[in-house]
Amino acid sequence: HQEEGPDGHGLPGQQEHPKAKIAVTGCPNFSLALTLRYLQRKKQDQDWDFSSMKAMLNGAEPISVKIMEEFTHALEKYNLHDYAMMPVYGMAEVTLAVSFTPVFTPRVITTLDTEELDRNGRAVPVTSGSHKTTRQLSAVGVALSNVAVRIVNDKDEPLEETFVGHIQIKSPAVTAGYYKNPEATAGLFCGEWMRTGDLGFFLNGYLYISGRFKEIIFMNGKNYFANDLETLAGTLDDIVYGKVAVGGYTDPETSKEKIVIFVASIPESKAEATLQTLRALFRTSLGIPIDELVLLRSNEFPKTSSGKIQRYLMLNRHRNGEYPNKFN
Repeated sequence: HQEEGPDGHGLPGQQEHPKAKIAVTGCPNFSLALTLRYLQRKKQDQDWDFSSMKAMLNGAEPISVKIMEEFTHALEKYNLHDYAMMPVYGMAEVTLAVSFTPVFTPRVITTLDTEELDRNGRAVPVTSGSHKTTRQLSAVGVALSNVAVRIVNDKDEPLEETFVGHIQIKSPAVTAGYYKNPEATAGLFCGEWMRTGDLGFFLNGYLYISGRFKEIIFMNGKNYFANDLETLAGTLDDIVYGKVAVGGYTDPETSKEKIVIFVASIPESKAEATLQTLRALFRTSLGIPIDELVLLRSNEFPKTSSGKIQRYLMLNRHRNGEYPNKFN
């Protein structure tokens, strides 16, 4: 910045400073999707230069490998270094960072056997050319120097590498509890380890996040994670990333699990057709049913302070009859 003198020119002795450039920034997955939508609408090239970017931290919500790769490819022409995309993991309760992909290091993306992951809770890498059903997950790096991370089973017993379990964290930066909320604090700790509520595993020393424990949908003997189902739903042209949420609940009358999809930005006139398309997509891809479609406005998606969708609140409101535009 250069201050101006009364004649509109720089003050005496003041030198022109070069334009400041950003080297580090943060980008939750939805911001990558918004940027891609912007570029698709604009068509013409933008006056952007990302050559100074050293680290673009991708965290705060589940990382879509598809969107992340499309974003980095789209910004190649604007001089974004491939290594700058940095998948990370953090929590407000740990103030804030837990694990980072090392700077100037390529991100690690692994193709996994879906059957092993969903049914057996094991991360088994699959080589290219395999006929197995696969899923790609991005590693979120390694724990910071003052943070310890472990994976445990339902009994809080540590698990070996490749086994999916509950992520627990120990660090001087971990909170002592939730302010004036003893009920929430009561189940937060296992000794000196904090329960994150996230599920994940280690593979080749890198941490992977597979989903939230409270958002697992159990169907036909398999565990399905809400964010994976949302990614599948988002492959439809009418469904926008960040405007869809998937949840499951047990019907008290039939004791069967029901799957509900919440969608914004779809007109009511297209709801029935969208539901039928989603049912066909999920039946063909995963062999699971979709029971209900709920139409919402964008501002009806409850979120945390960091932008994470609070699916359990949506399910509670749905079951309490607060969302009238539902189709089944």
